[in-house]
Amino acid sequence: MSSKRTVRRTAQQPKARLLAGGRLGRPTQDEAKVIHSTVIEAAHHLFLQEGYSAAAMEAIAKRAGVSKKTLYARFPTKAQLFTAVVEAQVAAWSTRAAQYDKAIGKTLSERLEHHAFMFLEVGSQSESRAFERLLLGEVRHFPEVGRIYYKTAVQFALQLIANEIRGAAERDRIPVRDPDHAARVFLESLSGWLTLQDLTGAKTSRSARRRAARYRVAIFMAGRAAW
Repeated sequence: MSSKRTVRRTAQQPKARLLAGGRLGRPTQDEAKVIHSTVIEAAHHLFLQEGYSAAAMEAIAKRAGVSKKTLYARFPTKAQLFTAVVEAQVAAWSTRAAQYDKAIGKTLSERLEHHAFMFLEVGSQSESRAFERLLLGEVRHFPEVGRIYYKTAVQFALQLIANEIRGAAERDRIPVRDPDHAARVFLESLSGWLTLQDLTGAKTSRSARRRAARYRVAIFMAGRAAW
């Protein structure tokens, strides 16, 4: 049985138990968590399948197996629901990347190479590419989706790299003028690589992504004096 089916059936159980027992009160804390995760999963699926504009809140409620009242009580607007979906996605990406934290080195070059490789690994997955296509297709008419994604996902990555640069500047006693801008340049080089692969329809291997990460870190470190 797939995880999606398992979650959906679990989400329906509290509702059935409430009706059978005649209890119409507030759900328990565990039931509320199940409802929340099921709504997020349903919204995630419909946003990617239908697009932000076409995914109706009513359709999301129906897919999640909850009432519209329950959905709107938790997420009064579609923008708030989309924010929660992106936050959940970032948490999933972070958890996946954290499995490899033991492999991170001590020098700035080693640490940046680790982060770059993780960024490319996550970014090359079909779900990640679908998320980017969703943003590119919707942001012109719904600029809030771009702002939400930037604030929730992009700033998380930028802060991670900027903190690495600040920490290395202190350890190595090498002054850094603008770590935030340097972090942006670094991430843009990685995002550009992913975008070009996507445009050409190229399927990259793990070894190719590691080479791409290593090469971009080497170029970035060569310009350290300009940071």
